[in-house]
Amino acid sequence: MLRRAVVLAVYLSCWGCAMHCAVAGDEILITDLARLVDADSLSDTELDSWRALPYVAERFAGVMLGDGGGRDLPPITLRLDVQGIYRIHLGVYGGWGYPILKLRLSGDDATDTVEVPEELRTETIHDSSTIIYETTWKDADLTGQSIVLEAASDAGEFPTALAYIRLEPIDKVGGEPLSAPEAPVKEASDPERDLDPAKTVKFPLAITEDGHGIFGETLHSRPEDLLEPFKGIPDGSCLRMLLWGNGEADICNYPTRVGNERRPSGFRDDWYKIWNQNAESWTTDGWDSLRMVTDYAKTRGWELQVYIRMEAFFSPFPFDRMVRSDFFDAHPEYHCLDRHGQRIGRLSYAYPEVQDHMLELVKEIAAYDPAGICFCFIRGVPMVQYEPIMVEGFEAKYGVDPRQLSETDERWLDYQGEVLTSFMRRAKDVLKPNQRLSAIVPANRLDCEKWGLDIAAWLEAGVIDDLFPTGQIFSKRDVHLDGPENLDFDWFNHLAGRRRIRLFPMLYPWDKFHRDYESWRDDVASFLTRGADGYAVWDARRIVPRIGDIGYEGQAEAELLERPAPLHPKKLRLKSLQGVRMDRYHHFEVI
Repeated sequence: MLRRAVVLAVYLSCWGCAMHCAVAGDEILITDLARLVDADSLSDTELDSWRALPYVAERFAGVMLGDGGGRDLPPITLRLDVQGIYRIHLGVYGGWGYPILKLRLSGDDATDTVEVPEELRTETIHDSSTIIYETTWKDADLTGQSIVLEAASDAGEFPTALAYIRLEPIDKVGGEPLSAPEAPVKEASDPERDLDPAKTVKFPLAITEDGHGIFGETLHSRPEDLLEPFKGIPDGSCLRMLLWGNGEADICNYPTRVGNERRPSGFRDDWYKIWNQNAESWTTDGWDSLRMVTDYAKTRGWELQVYIRMEAFFSPFPFDRMVRSDFFDAHPEYHCLDRHGQRIGRLSYAYPEVQDHMLELVKEIAAYDPAGICFCFIRGVPMVQYEPIMVEGFEAKYGVDPRQLSETDERWLDYQGEVLTSFMRRAKDVLKPNQRLSAIVPANRLDCEKWGLDIAAWLEAGVIDDLFPTGQIFSKRDVHLDGPENLDFDWFNHLAGRRRIRLFPMLYPWDKFHRDYESWRDDVASFLTRGADGYAVWDARRIVPRIGDIGYEGQAEAELLERPAPLHPKKLRLKSLQGVRMDRYHHFEVI
């Protein structure tokens, strides 16, 4: 167990600082190679110099050493500072085709050429440029030795790079890897983990409850029946925050003066029969679900934030009876339009009237005295598009019609961001001084910017208090899909002003949760150990008994030390290189 624990601790340290351990008999993973060389041997501008190339891969981060491309590139020495006999594995990266490295140990006379094994060469040239390949170099006693990287490629080839070094301890040159006791088996099949009220909660759990589906679970003969499903949440869990949905945009599940109350769906299945009856009862009898949930959360010691789906104003058939805003119907002039003038089922926040309407809704909800208001920006994008007010405003500022530009033109993205940042400022101003403004946002910078969500500007302006980046991807049709690997936690965590807010990475309990539950827990734990203030899970009321222990003191670290999955795959997908995204928006498009 000791050896495995040390190995995993070494692996975990590679997130961000990318250090390495030099304890004899332990496997060593070195990812920040720039730390092993003299700083003056690196340059990003000189061709006859080596380059430090920061990267983030699917399992760890690091800094590659890349060939500067010059004809007189000098050798560079990597100081290993380890003792003992190891099998040396190298992570190599090409960028164009398959990489070739030339290197030797400091005690060797001859230089070896290291290439990607044939059995790993299964990708197209486009896909190979997004992969770090691991290949085995040699066995050697590394006591007192360094690695001399003499060239990163053959003459005439494109520059390539050394991304990481993995040292596997062996009993002798040509011998077997040193054995290690088996790691303890985690109780992956046990859905009920021990939830102990006496344990210290280091990382609070936040869950969403959309305020929709819960109305169809049981028939309500009295308003208190709405609270019954919450009573299944054990007191010993880490749950400390409830994000309760008000309904859909301004279609509310409580008596509203600003929007309209939800209507029966017209669907005939058993679940919606219950939902329809409850919707009618709550409306007819004037029961106030928002007041009930606000008061109940206080009895449980939960922080309550009311979340609003900012674009759920309308859905076409067959949901058009249920999801239909009166304000949306009354104001077609405020609807979003695509670049061809086609109407989109959204309201444009570029119009002051739409902002005013939604801010009146915010003030109405804030009067219930929740701890905060949470804007949900992961359902119903876009927020603005090519409406006349947007086109005219953009033309006045830049002198060009945005419909003639790419959707990702930097000026167009900035302009959308300015519109929504202005709305966020106004929203913060209408809240009470003690109330928080938070946002549920897409998984990474590019997905946020695509929809006008300038998170960096929000932090700079001090308009948000909590942020919930969500592990999802968008399909070709802009539909949200489960994608925990897409959550770029480090980008959010290193934003200027980040320490003034609480950061809760959010995952769905969907595909990966059911396919590989233990790895899903590891994902959550990795966010917590890397600096998150807590963790959030979408629609998680029923699964709190399974997930409610991850935030206990020491639990996240224990999760990762028990990780059963292999640490070092032969192929490692790049997420970003030199701060530029690699898993989408392929760079071959610009060369």
